[in-house]
Amino acid sequence: MKQSAIYLHFEGQCREAMTFYAACFGTTVGLTPYGATPPGEIPGAELAPELIMHAELAVPGLHLMASDTLPGDTLAIGNNFSVSLACSSHLEMENLFQALMTDGVLNMALKDAFWGDRIGRVTDRFGVCWLLSFRAD
Repeated sequence: MKQSAIYLHFEGQCREAMTFYAACFGTTVGLTPYGATPPGEIPGAELAPELIMHAELAVPGLHLMASDTLPGDTLAIGNNFSVSLACSSHLEMENLFQALMTDGVLNMALKDAFWGDRIGRVTDRFGVCWLLSFRAD
């Protein structure tokens, strides 16, 4: 495998969510709205030209992509996934955790786990669950 990425789907919140994540990780996000696609390329795109067809951000160790659903498509937000991040330092972990907690829900406070990692879990304001870990080597 050359690379893996996480792809998130939103109902009209993609621009806001990905801009928020870019700020959390100290990077920028590329956004392509449905209105920028060639006419007829994506059925229904003309109904929501301001929604995001594709968004992408990358930092070392994380490649995150996302899009909005088109009007009429359904999206079920559930708890069937977490974005798991192995942090490179305690400071990085603390900073990311606090940033992602903005208007979010604390699932598990940062703590030392019995297997040697420091872990914590938060659901952000967009319903995405983030599991952060750090292991001093």
